[in-house]
Amino acid sequence: MTITGACCQGCGADLEVDESIRCVTCNACHARLEIVHDTSVTHTRQLADITHNTGEMAGKIQLLELQNED
Repeated sequence: MTITGACCQGCGADLEVDESIRCVTCNACHARLEIVHDTSVTHTRQLADITHNTGEMAGKIQLLELQNED
C-alpha cells in the first residue's frame, strides 16, 4: 500500500490517499472528489462539476435528437 499526497480541489486541504482509492470526500469541506493517479502526480477533480457537465450534455443531446426527428 502506497500513500500519496494530493490537494482538495474544493478548499486546498492536504489529503493523503492510498493508490487504490478512486473517490474520496474531503474532511475539511466535504467536497466529493475523484482521485486521479497520473504517472508523475496524483491530483483531485471535483465530482460535482463532472455531474453538472454530464447533465448539461445530456440535455443538449436530447434536444439534438428531438430536432433530428423531423
